[in-house]
Amino acid sequence: MKNNDVEQFAVIFMDLQNRILKIETLFTGTLGSCNVYTREIIKKALDFKASSIVISHNHSCGCKPSKEDDNVTRKVIAACLTVDLNFLDHIIIGDNGFYSYLEKNHDLIEFTKTQIQSFFKYGTGLD
Repeated sequence: MKNNDVEQFAVIFMDLQNRILKIETLFTGTLGSCNVYTREIIKKALDFKASSIVISHNHSCGCKPSKEDDNVTRKVIAACLTVDLNFLDHIIIGDNGFYSYLEKNHDLIEFTKTQIQSFFKYGTGLD
């Protein structure tokens, strides 16, 4: 994944003990972007009977996350919460190393989970 000319998006599917069930590249994009479909991630997780996932993709230069990376992370977390799937991390692999949201941006993960759980608990307030 590190030396690819195009972006690729992979998911690590794990069981209850966080043992790897399957690692699969789900999406392949262009030099600077990759479309990610959360529905397909959830579908595969359910097919593999996974209880947790880690998402990962490569950057052609550097490993600093973009705004779109943050948005994808939020969308995947929200989708995971709807089916009781644990979201563990989003790892970006670049030519000079890697970036782990769990290590470096744990607040984004926890804040998103809290927001979504609050929404499920209280609704939109538009009743």
